[in-house]
Amino acid sequence: MSKRMIALALLLVLGVCMLFVVECDPKDKTLIVYVGKGMQKAMEEVQAAFEQKHDIILNIIYAGSATCLSTIRDTGRGDVFVPGSVHIFENAPDLIDNHQYVALHVPMVCIHKDNPKEIRSFDDLAKPGVRISVGNTKMCSMGGVADAILSRSAIKEGITKNIVIRSPTVVELLNLVVRKEVDAAIIWKDTMYWPELKNLKGIEIPPEIIETTEIRVAVLTSSEHKESAQLFADFVASEGKTIFKEHGFSEK
Repeated sequence: MSKRMIALALLLVLGVCMLFVVECDPKDKTLIVYVGKGMQKAMEEVQAAFEQKHDIILNIIYAGSATCLSTIRDTGRGDVFVPGSVHIFENAPDLIDNHQYVALHVPMVCIHKDNPKEIRSFDDLAKPGVRISVGNTKMCSMGGVADAILSRSAIKEGITKNIVIRSPTVVELLNLVVRKEVDAAIIWKDTMYWPELKNLKGIEIPPEIIETTEIRVAVLTSSEHKESAQLFADFVASEGKTIFKEHGFSEK
């Protein structure tokens, strides 16, 4: 699916959400929140805790962070944005009112435990015949992170030759390894905590080339409910930190 088609699909979801708000929530206590797909499990728990504490509904749209950013810009709608990397904000300073630190996002290589290619280290990704998937730089934050890691590697050329798929989200990267359509993928370390991925295992990326980044929660300039949006952002940056930690996210 192309970036444009995904953006259109998200616009449709947004339209449905707004219809729901108009019909069912005349007090206008609903926020539109965009979140990187790989953080869905943690954010669903944050959402439940926030909505229980406050009389505010969250309509959360999950997609690749770059896709979320494109949708925010194309629609001019939205209240809060939580991308997988703070670097996403560099492409849209005009859309960000303010942002706060939540957690560290640490990349890792994942492989299937049933690993016939005998991948045991990062260097093994350059072996002939190894099939690798990395994120699509135009759709998810993991794409840029993976490219930064490879740019520092002495075996960049060998690994790059083995990249067969660039995926739109971290979830799809993981699924490709689960289905054995690829042998390895560069993903976020916290996803290795997901119980459904028990057949996968992680390989550390050498510290001299790793690209660790920050997760930050931003209030958008497009928000029509700045007070409520700021309340939620503050919640994510405080109580939400504990929830993210419980889901395997790292701290400073």
